[in-house]
Amino acid sequence: MTAAGPAGQLLTRAPLLLRPDPSRTLSRLFVPGQETLIRGESRAMAVIDRVLAMSEDEVESTLARTLARFSGQYRDLGETLEGNFGLVAHRLGSEIEVDCPRQRLIGAYFTQQYAFEAAALFNPSIVPHPDQSGCARAKSGSS
Repeated sequence: MTAAGPAGQLLTRAPLLLRPDPSRTLSRLFVPGQETLIRGESRAMAVIDRVLAMSEDEVESTLARTLARFSGQYRDLGETLEGNFGLVAHRLGSEIEVDCPRQRLIGAYFTQQYAFEAAALFNPSIVPHPDQSGCARAKSGSS
């Protein structure tokens, strides 16, 4: 990136090309919204309600597509999905019982794929400014 350069140019395209590497991702719990800041119905509960409203066939086919797409990337994906369901199951109340496929599908809706490289790319504190003139040299050794 450059400051306003020739002809008001703000960016300089680098010859680098970044490609995703699915082998360098992990799965983690994702709950939409800041539940403590929102008044009214939980966004998470709206997701759960949509899965509860699905027919058995819809649950089975949606879960099968999800597992087919992501099972090769994660060890014990089914158990991870069940674990994430367990972390949001309190929202159902004790009167609603959910079978294993539906639990896994609800868990899938609350699972996000996280790439380590994304943290590096989108954390500006680790991206050097293109103009380093006037900056002190880094000291070598441990501090």
